[in-house]
Amino acid sequence: MRVADRLIAILAAAQLVLSVGCAVPVKLEHPAPLTPVEVEANAEQTLIKGAPSGEKQKMNDFIGLNPDCTATGVPKVTFVSPPAHGTMTVERGEDYPNYPKDNARSACNTRKVPAVLLYYQSMPGYAGNDMAVIEVLFPAGNLRHQTYQITVR
Repeated sequence: MRVADRLIAILAAAQLVLSVGCAVPVKLEHPAPLTPVEVEANAEQTLIKGAPSGEKQKMNDFIGLNPDCTATGVPKVTFVSPPAHGTMTVERGEDYPNYPKDNARSACNTRKVPAVLLYYQSMPGYAGNDMAVIEVLFPAGNLRHQTYQITVR
């Protein structure tokens, strides 16, 4: 059950008690705690990155794989707030995944797989700080909100 669904169920039970004006026996199931994968997949992240001035620099890759290393689909990247001193672009390509050793997909780390690649390029001659915010929607419905703080040199 997703976090939002859990909250809706809890709020609905609380509203029932309030509307009746007295405690009505309501069976509340305590939701299971989120797994590390659920927490990470729905996390808000801030990434600190660096880029050479005026050069195209890879910032991240987004990969969704099944345990047999086949793609689950194509993650969709949306720009919430583009960088002020450069551009961010998204390209389809291939890259090596970086799953932890205890993940069933770690065997996929030895080969390139389909990926969505995120790049940043500052305006020529710019040096300083830049920032961008994106959202990534994965085929399984996981949504990641990422803020990139970029130091351009």
